[in-house]
Amino acid sequence: MTSARLSLFRDLFSPAELLMVVGVLFVILWAPVRYTNSDMLGTLLVSQTILEDRTVRLDAHVDDDFERTYSYRVRRKGEHWYHYFPMGSQVFAVPYVATLRLAKQDMADPRKDENAQLGLCALLVATIALVLVRTGRMLVSTPEAVGIGTIAVLGGPLASTAGTALWSSVFTALFVALALHEVVRFETGRGDVRPPWLCFVLFAAYLCRPTAALFVLAMLIYAASRGRRLLLSVGGWAFGFLLVFVVFSLWEFGQVLPDYYAASRVGGVPELEALWGNIASPSRGLLVYAPHVAIVTGIAVAARVHGRLVALIVGWAAAHWLVISTFQPWWGGSCFGPRFFTEVFPGFALLAFVALRAGREWKLAGSRFIALTVICVLALFAVYANTARGLYEPVTAKWNWSWPHSQSSEYLFDWRFPQFAYTEQSHAERERYYTVARLPALTVPLTIRPRDEEVYLTDWHRQEEQGRWSRARGSRITFKLGALDPAVQEYELLLDGFVLQEQRIKLRINGRLVSSQLYRNREAWPPTTVPAYVLRPNELNVIRFGCPRAVGPGGGDTRVMGVFLKRLQIRVPE
Repeated sequence: MTSARLSLFRDLFSPAELLMVVGVLFVILWAPVRYTNSDMLGTLLVSQTILEDRTVRLDAHVDDDFERTYSYRVRRKGEHWYHYFPMGSQVFAVPYVATLRLAKQDMADPRKDENAQLGLCALLVATIALVLVRTGRMLVSTPEAVGIGTIAVLGGPLASTAGTALWSSVFTALFVALALHEVVRFETGRGDVRPPWLCFVLFAAYLCRPTAALFVLAMLIYAASRGRRLLLSVGGWAFGFLLVFVVFSLWEFGQVLPDYYAASRVGGVPELEALWGNIASPSRGLLVYAPHVAIVTGIAVAARVHGRLVALIVGWAAAHWLVISTFQPWWGGSCFGPRFFTEVFPGFALLAFVALRAGREWKLAGSRFIALTVICVLALFAVYANTARGLYEPVTAKWNWSWPHSQSSEYLFDWRFPQFAYTEQSHAERERYYTVARLPALTVPLTIRPRDEEVYLTDWHRQEEQGRWSRARGSRITFKLGALDPAVQEYELLLDGFVLQEQRIKLRINGRLVSSQLYRNREAWPPTTVPAYVLRPNELNVIRFGCPRAVGPGGGDTRVMGVFLKRLQIRVPE
């Protein structure tokens, strides 16, 4: 449908649109990969607090487990506790949380928070797909719009990022798509720009993720290209929304903008490594995980059709690339693929609509067929990488687990272990190559602490100030042992730590059971005798902790914990 009466949401679904929306919902909801314990854990708790307490303060939820549960995600300012990350998702998720509250779902329970994130993500991604299709139908046919919209969602971070957790860029991408729909509506003669609506969605995008300020700037430049009157109208409304936000921030936080919105978070001049890495690294490269974007962009630029739209998108995407390349870390932390480009993908979809429309005018049918074939092949690869692997292959999440090597340039640019092709076998090979094989030799007597880089830890919980919790059965410490004194027949192993309750800890060294003792708090833990033949001099050694009665602390903390290890010692008996 391409008539002037085309509406964003009032028109009924076409069969193709309905199939796409249902398919996207199914794909996101049934995906096993999730990063819901990431930055945005607690976002829905703030939504619940806004709904019930009319405040963004989390003071009512502070208890003994609060800081341990939410960690770096919360900050104390003055006498009050706040969620650190952008406020937009917290505000716009309120209706969703209100619905959950009718079903007695409490977002103060981290497990319910994480499950609720995925439901909201599925709704948002499906809505983004619908908005993209409705935008595309103003430029191409409905089947073509559905095809491009589906690839735009499943062949990029709108699946592998937006489908795995309520990252701040998910709501941002929706509002960006709505803003682009408004502009295309104007460009195709289906109506005038509505400044109040356009500025609302622009401000909403910024509220959800401050990097969207670049998109707002690009839209103001676009408005200026369309005349002074439109610029003044859009600029005035945009200033009004920003002024309201500043007044709120001064009232709530005592500063012009909340901490996360500060310009100082931008790291200065982008480094060459970050610029190249965000485009072409096997870990986070945009053109690695969505290679069709390069050809689509090239065709759209060369076609000179809807030049203002193309200039808007290309200029904004380039500025976005420069800014995210100043971030620390530029690779986006624990995630999949080019997460920082998530909010830009609605723009790439618009370039695809323009490129397809321009391709119809090519005089050489052979060239058109070759270009379309190449784009389709690359787009199918992008769907495979971002959906089949990024959403449905849990082992790809292990790519983020190597520390500190996951932050090194060598690792981030290593084509032997790309995240989209990651397997259990490549994970084991990477561990051996990057960590285990490079461990320094330790000599007896030796002291091992969980934070030491001279050892390699497998399947432990996050490092805390004094130590680290083991998991139920498989926690291991791998270290390289130097030469041993052949005259020594046995050694002592001492543990320094505590348990939540009486706990039998089974210790195995290099596969041999050396101890199975009951450990209690407030008691001196006896040393364990280790026969010398169990240790392997000048080789790798593995200590495995088995805690069959491991328990969780409760209070919303979902971890199952065995022993809290402060340090481990191996020495010659006195």
